[in-house]
Amino acid sequence: MLAFVAVAGGAVTWRVLTAGPDTPQELVEEYLSARQSYDWVASWELICHSEQAANGPIDRYIRLQDAAVATTGPLNDGLTFRVAGVRANGSTAPQSHVVDVEFRRDDETHRMALLVVEEGGGLRVCGSR
Repeated sequence: MLAFVAVAGGAVTWRVLTAGPDTPQELVEEYLSARQSYDWVASWELICHSEQAANGPIDRYIRLQDAAVATTGPLNDGLTFRVAGVRANGSTAPQSHVVDVEFRRDDETHRMALLVVEEGGGLRVCGSR
């Protein structure tokens, strides 16, 4: 495991770099499982740097996730998900993938596509489509 400390604008940030999941499907499953168990730190570590920057510092990200759950309701109340497919996202370099996910609760199904990119020696979730 490799870790580093960075100082940006007077704030100290800590990021642990690990190889992480080996495939886009494993990454998305780990990311969604972390979110479903309210492990915001683990989900933060699985998103790309541009998503982290857009969300602000990790403490702000945690507050935003808690607020979203307060609005939408529990993420683990009968909600299940499955990866429905993985496909290459064109011929970009480094390679990226689109991971199709199905969410189910009761008789309702919702579909989402998550973008997975190679970054920092590992795979990261980088937004949805």
